[in-house]
Amino acid sequence: MFDAVTAVSGSGPGFFFEYVAAYEQASVALGFTPEQAKLLVRQTFSGSLALLAATGETPENLRIQVTSPGGTTKAGLDAMEAGKFRDIVASALIAAKKRGEELGKK
Repeated sequence: MFDAVTAVSGSGPGFFFEYVAAYEQASVALGFTPEQAKLLVRQTFSGSLALLAATGETPENLRIQVTSPGGTTKAGLDAMEAGKFRDIVASALIAAKKRGEELGKK
Protein backbone atom coordinates (compact mmCIF):
# COMPACT_ATOMS: atom_id res chain seq x y z
CA MET A 1 0.00 0.00 0.00
CA PHE A 2 3.05 2.28 0.05
CA ASP A 3 2.39 3.68 -3.42
CA ALA A 4 -1.29 4.23 -2.60
CA VAL A 5 -0.35 6.06 0.62
CA THR A 6 2.12 8.15 -1.35
CA ALA A 7 -0.61 9.04 -3.86
CA VAL A 8 -3.15 9.98 -1.19
CA SER A 9 -1.02 11.54 1.55
CA GLY A 10 2.24 12.36 -0.18
CA SER A 11 0.71 13.96 -3.26
CA GLY A 12 -2.46 15.08 -1.49
CA PRO A 13 -1.17 18.45 -0.31
CA GLY A 14 -0.16 19.35 -3.87
CA PHE A 15 -3.60 18.37 -5.16
CA PHE A 16 -5.27 20.36 -2.39
CA PHE A 17 -3.12 23.44 -3.07
CA GLU A 18 -3.99 23.21 -6.76
CA TYR A 19 -7.70 23.14 -5.88
CA VAL A 20 -7.28 26.16 -3.60
CA ALA A 21 -5.40 28.02 -6.34
CA ALA A 22 -8.12 27.22 -8.88
CA TYR A 23 -10.82 28.29 -6.41
CA GLU A 24 -9.04 31.57 -5.71
CA GLN A 25 -8.54 32.20 -9.43
CA ALA A 26 -12.23 31.55 -10.12
CA SER A 27 -13.18 33.84 -7.23
CA VAL A 28 -11.13 36.65 -8.78
CA ALA A 29 -12.93 35.99 -12.08
CA LEU A 30 -16.20 36.53 -10.17
CA GLY A 31 -15.04 40.03 -9.26
CA PHE A 32 -13.16 39.70 -5.97
CA THR A 33 -9.72 41.18 -5.58
CA PRO A 34 -6.95 38.61 -5.13
CA GLU A 35 -6.74 39.56 -1.46
CA GLN A 36 -10.47 39.17 -0.95
CA ALA A 37 -10.47 35.84 -2.80
CA LYS A 38 -7.57 34.57 -0.70
CA LEU A 39 -9.37 35.43 2.54
CA LEU A 40 -12.78 34.08 1.48
CA VAL A 41 -11.46 30.85 0.03
CA ARG A 42 -9.10 30.01 2.86
CA GLN A 43 -11.69 30.81 5.54
CA THR A 44 -14.31 28.79 3.68
CA PHE A 45 -12.05 25.75 3.41
CA SER A 46 -10.78 26.11 6.97
CA GLY A 47 -14.32 26.32 8.33
CA SER A 48 -15.48 23.41 6.21
CA LEU A 49 -12.63 21.22 7.40
CA ALA A 50 -13.29 22.22 11.01
CA LEU A 51 -16.96 21.28 10.62
CA LEU A 52 -16.01 17.94 9.08
CA ALA A 53 -13.63 17.20 11.95
CA ALA A 54 -15.96 18.41 14.71
CA THR A 55 -19.09 16.59 13.61
CA GLY A 56 -17.66 13.25 12.60
CA GLU A 57 -20.17 13.27 9.74
CA THR A 58 -19.28 11.93 6.34
CA PRO A 59 -18.48 14.50 3.66
CA GLU A 60 -21.52 13.26 1.75
CA ASN A 61 -23.88 13.86 4.68
CA LEU A 62 -22.52 17.36 5.24
CA ARG A 63 -22.78 18.11 1.52
CA ILE A 64 -26.43 17.05 1.59
CA GLN A 65 -27.07 19.22 4.66
CA VAL A 66 -25.69 22.35 2.98
CA THR A 67 -27.31 21.76 -0.42
CA SER A 68 -30.78 23.18 -1.00
CA PRO A 69 -32.69 21.55 -3.86
CA GLY A 70 -32.60 23.95 -6.78
CA GLY A 71 -30.19 26.28 -4.97
CA THR A 72 -26.79 27.71 -5.75
CA THR A 73 -24.81 24.87 -4.20
CA LYS A 74 -26.81 22.34 -6.20
CA ALA A 75 -26.12 24.27 -9.40
CA GLY A 76 -22.40 24.24 -8.69
CA LEU A 77 -22.41 20.55 -7.75
CA ASP A 78 -24.25 19.76 -10.97
CA ALA A 79 -21.51 21.57 -12.90
CA MET A 80 -18.86 19.59 -11.02
CA GLU A 81 -20.67 16.36 -11.85
CA ALA A 82 -20.99 17.32 -15.50
CA GLY A 83 -17.25 17.99 -15.56
CA LYS A 84 -16.66 14.59 -13.96
CA PHE A 85 -14.90 16.11 -10.97
CA ARG A 86 -14.76 12.85 -9.02
CA ASP A 87 -13.33 11.04 -12.04
CA ILE A 88 -10.64 13.72 -12.34
CA VAL A 89 -9.72 13.30 -8.67
CA ALA A 90 -9.59 9.52 -9.08
CA SER A 91 -7.42 9.89 -12.20
CA ALA A 92 -4.96 12.09 -10.31
CA LEU A 93 -4.62 9.54 -7.52
CA ILE A 94 -4.26 6.65 -9.95
CA ALA A 95 -1.59 8.54 -11.90
CA ALA A 96 0.33 9.35 -8.72
CA LYS A 97 0.14 5.73 -7.53
CA LYS A 98 1.27 4.44 -10.91
CA ARG A 99 4.19 6.85 -10.93
CA GLY A 100 5.16 5.72 -7.44
CA GLU A 101 5.17 2.12 -8.65
CA GLU A 102 7.35 3.08 -11.61
CA LEU A 103 9.79 4.95 -9.38
CA GLY A 104 9.96 1.96 -7.04
CA LYS A 105 11.15 -0.26 -9.88
CA LYS A 106 14.15 1.94 -10.65
